[in-house]
Amino acid sequence: MHVIQKSPYEYNDNRRVIRLEYIQNNLFQIIVVAIVAIAFIVWLAWQIKKKGLRQTIIDFIVEAESICNSDGGKAKKKYVIDKIYILLPSILRIFISEETIDKLVQEIFDQIKEALHYKSENNI
Repeated sequence: MHVIQKSPYEYNDNRRVIRLEYIQNNLFQIIVVAIVAIAFIVWLAWQIKKKGLRQTIIDFIVEAESICNSDGGKAKKKYVIDKIYILLPSILRIFISEETIDKLVQEIFDQIKEALHYKSENNI
């Protein structure tokens, strides 16, 4: 009995055909997902540009104050960092770490605290 063996190249070609068929069969879904992802990124960029990242962080600080009222400052800060990090597109997460966001949130919080202190000292 003679067994015919396929070459490894034929096997790889078959896998390529299967992948191509999968793409062809699911092309509509792939396009829809791509359009939704692009639309979300454009919307997010527009929101950040519109309000500015600074204002977005301030909004989340205010939100954290109302939600995490009984918790300590670390829980509130973690809440803000998590919210900002979730908003970042995954491609940007490669370049922007949670530590970077942490420093930015702390800087903005310190500026707010300093402004409130100045306001209370000067009765403004």
